[in-house]
Amino acid sequence: ETLMLGLEIRGKVVDFAQGKATELRHMSHEGNTKEGKSFHHYNNVWFDQLNVMKFGTNCFAPGQLSKIFFCYPDPHWKRKNIRRRIISPGLVQEYAHLLKVGGLIYTVSDVPELEDWMIKCLDDSPLFERLSEEEIDQYEPNHRKVVDVVTSSSEDALRTQRK
Repeated sequence: ETLMLGLEIRGKVVDFAQGKATELRHMSHEGNTKEGKSFHHYNNVWFDQLNVMKFGTNCFAPGQLSKIFFCYPDPHWKRKNIRRRIISPGLVQEYAHLLKVGGLIYTVSDVPELEDWMIKCLDDSPLFERLSEEEIDQYEPNHRKVVDVVTSSSEDALRTQRK
């Protein structure tokens, strides 16, 4: 089983996400089903509050992570705050340090300019190589399923769809 840890700087978001995971665990343990299918147990999911930009390298060993997801980060519009973006030229090398060889980074944003920025930062780094959809599908068979969940089932994704 894959262990999943969601790290977020805002406490209220962590509480909300952890509450959702706990609710899903309880539903699973009570034997509730959805459309005749039993729920996943969700015992492999946890959320915690952490400023990954400052303390990420203190929490994980080099090469420990197989995937990193950056989902709907704050765009930090003002020029003086661009340095606070979760993906920036200076932080890309730290994320490469945490990923195992062949690891994947996923980015998703409802702000096209921010998505372009994140992609550019990763593309400009010699530590990362962009893969085609076909290459990702060969490397990671569940890739499409993962992308669909990230882009369509989170609260941010649902809010974006409503816009």
